Amino acid sequence: MNMSLSKATDTIGVRSVARSWDQRSGLTLGLEWARGPWHLGAIASAHSGWPTTQLLRNADGSVALGPRNAVPLPRVASLDLHAEYRRPMRLGSLAISLDITNATNRHNICCTEIDVDRNALATPILDADSRTWLPLVPSLKLDWEF
Repeated sequence: MNMSLSKATDTIGVRSVARSWDQRSGLTLGLEWARGPWHLGAIASAHSGWPTTQLLRNADGSVALGPRNAVPLPRVASLDLHAEYRRPMRLGSLAISLDITNATNRHNICCTEIDVDRNALATPILDADSRTWLPLVPSLKLDWEF
């Protein structure tokens, strides 16, 4: 188990502003089990959401950026799994393993992409889309060690 509390800021003028990777709290838990040729493991992790700059829509329809990195994104969480079977051979050993990153396929929001489009009158239109980070990623490996 690992727990962390941190703060990453920049000083801009007289203001202290959160950095884009500011992560106030984090927690990681790991479990491992091995018996005979089997090795199983799991790592669960969570941390506070990274800060972002909000896109504000004014009453007149215009758009403006809010204070830099003033709004935290939702909490990030992930469960990573590992399973391995290892068999001794006459020459070395043969292992097959399966790793699954983000096994719950949680859609962790990492960032916001701002697009600039133009309407029929060539007026700029800003649009913000949330992006997610690291979907479920399976990985199968065959390893022969001499």
